[in-house]
Amino acid sequence: MKGLCEPEFPSSCVYKECVKTILQTLWVYVNLAGVLTCIFCSPDIMRLCILFSLLVAAGATPASHSRISRPREWPCPNAADIIPCTCFSDELLNIYLDCQGLGSIAELTNVFLVDFPFKKFARLQVSHNTLGDGTLDSTVFGTGFVFREVIFFNNGLKDVNPDVFTQSASELTFIDFVEPEANNFPLPNNLETLGNLREVVLEVACEGTEEAPYALPSWTSDTLVTLTVSCSVGPTVLPPAAYRFSSLESLHLINAKLTQIGADNFVAFTELLSVSYHGNFLGNIADDVLYFSSSTPGVQLLDLSMNLISAMPRITGMATGSKVRISDNPINILSQETTSPLIEAGITIEANNIEDWGLTRADSQNQIQADNRNLTGAMYTYTPQWSLVYVAVVAVTTVTASSCPLVLQTSAQVERRLLGKGFHRELETVVQVGSNDDVSSCWLLVKEVIPPGAYVDPNQLAFLRPLGGPGFYIPQTVNVETPEHQSPRVVANFYTAANHLLPDGRWLANFTVPIHLRYHRARSGESYPLEVEVKVPHPSIFLLCEDNTGGDTCSPLTQLEPCPPSGQQFCEFLPIHSFSTSEDVSGVVPVGNTDLLDTVLLATTCLTAAATLLLLTTLSRTPSSIRPIY
Repeated sequence: MKGLCEPEFPSSCVYKECVKTILQTLWVYVNLAGVLTCIFCSPDIMRLCILFSLLVAAGATPASHSRISRPREWPCPNAADIIPCTCFSDELLNIYLDCQGLGSIAELTNVFLVDFPFKKFARLQVSHNTLGDGTLDSTVFGTGFVFREVIFFNNGLKDVNPDVFTQSASELTFIDFVEPEANNFPLPNNLETLGNLREVVLEVACEGTEEAPYALPSWTSDTLVTLTVSCSVGPTVLPPAAYRFSSLESLHLINAKLTQIGADNFVAFTELLSVSYHGNFLGNIADDVLYFSSSTPGVQLLDLSMNLISAMPRITGMATGSKVRISDNPINILSQETTSPLIEAGITIEANNIEDWGLTRADSQNQIQADNRNLTGAMYTYTPQWSLVYVAVVAVTTVTASSCPLVLQTSAQVERRLLGKGFHRELETVVQVGSNDDVSSCWLLVKEVIPPGAYVDPNQLAFLRPLGGPGFYIPQTVNVETPEHQSPRVVANFYTAANHLLPDGRWLANFTVPIHLRYHRARSGESYPLEVEVKVPHPSIFLLCEDNTGGDTCSPLTQLEPCPPSGQQFCEFLPIHSFSTSEDVSGVVPVGNTDLLDTVLLATTCLTAAATLLLLTTLSRTPSSIRPIY
């Protein structure tokens, strides 16, 4: 393998596999020509040909001790050797490793002790495991394994070494590590050792106390573009000058249990566009903290919503036309000292529950009332002297959003059935809408999320549409041939109308669509059940009424979803509270048993050899009607 075919790069072996395939094809033709020649030869030569064929068959199926060697799914290792992990590759021979159902760190370590043909992976995903019994460090991944992207979530990890991915330092570009019980971040303080890292999403415990809060690491990187950090325990603080990111564009410390932000954290940021401290415990912020020095175009969004801020902080250096969010904070008075500089710079402020906007009361109230009749819930651009009027408009819409009568008085009961048996089934959906309004003229959007173990066929749905099937829009390309482990979730939008009035006053809508279950990868019957349950969760329900039922008070609650009946544009739908008296529907898929692989290979080889011998024997006893031409 060395030299011509480096183990780290499977694409360098493509030519070698092509040559191998050509030689195998030529060998088949040579043997076929030999068999045809033997048919017309003497019995002695026939016996020699049969003996030669048996030797060839024996050489083609070598034994390894007492077992037949398993075929390799190139460029991955033997599938049975890495169960419950799965390995697969794409058209460009990028290799992906997905591990689910592991019971310990030791099991994960054993996976990387297997003989892998190549050790360079496009992505490693480890999810839905039980790994809380040991330490996740670099020794878990053996020797020489390199990952370009790493995804960890829902594994129950507690002990994590910051240097766990040092072997991948030269290749690692993306980390998504969501382990709320972990005691540490899986990154060293000096991110410059990870020379290609561009995006990081992290959630760990960050466990601290009020006397000694957890200090977030002081990271440095010249390549990182997006950083998102959350903490499940806290409290935490961000030390002064903790970050030095020359290329960072998005910094999101969301639900990080932050109680304090140090100064000079944005001095070295020249490309920053978005900053979010949403959902923390921040109190009043010092004047020298929110100072941005980004170059053009500058910071476009600063999100301070859902904190404990009681006074508008001083903000400097944001771009013209940008936005500051301070809603859901205990701020009820805005001072001109901190607000006016933002307004004069054309910056929009989003706030709610504000009692005093810092304007002359008579003038401000007249302006708010004059504009609010027509502009509630919309986005408009104002000249600087009108910017504060827009702030008041945002505040009014935020308060009145919870009074939408259609949302408060409408609910939908969703009941489901999975009809039929086998892999090809039908999904029946019944929606009963209870509302004080007449919704018979409204479109009902049933938004499905189909799991990877199932799919709906857009071509089949299009064929059924003229026959009474529902309108639909599926934004993704659906591959009906791929197995479950190579398939994504599919979002499917179905459109119907609740135009049948039931005796109890509720409006009824029902439809049935074909749904298909995918094949699943085989696994060991000794360790796992040989049936997999595929659950289809209950859908989300949305309502679209042409006569704008609900009025302007409902506008802030609308969501943009694909328009009926074909989803080519976007419309403003209202989300409807839905419930069900039944569990999610599910289907059971049988899977192959890899424990029987050796038996199947042996039986197939023996039957093929016996059939070949029987055919040759029959042909040798049949007088040939073909005579040689002299």
